[in-house]
Amino acid sequence: MIYVPNLSDYSCVVVMNKDTIRGYKSIPDLNSNVNYDDIYINSHYIHNSGTELITTAPMCMTSDVLTDEVYYRNDFPNILLTFVLLALICFYLPTRLLFKLFRKRGV
Repeated sequence: MIYVPNLSDYSCVVVMNKDTIRGYKSIPDLNSNVNYDDIYINSHYIHNSGTELITTAPMCMTSDVLTDEVYYRNDFPNILLTFVLLALICFYLPTRLLFKLFRKRGV
């Protein structure tokens, strides 16, 4: 499966190269201008918009290989690691510090 953010916004999705997916906003007709978004897979799905004059018909990918489920992002492990580290720093460490400071001391 290939993750495409906001998949419902695109009528046609084409893989340009190993790092770029192009999503056309409408079905491309020959000799017409079509709005598109280039989605950069290895750059955390940053996208760039533009207009293209279609001279050859693009080969649109079928919907059974495309998804907008975030679990298929190629940077999903990085997102999980960041979340766990932030949770550790923001919750676990201050809690341990407070318990050490306010523990009951014997006489």
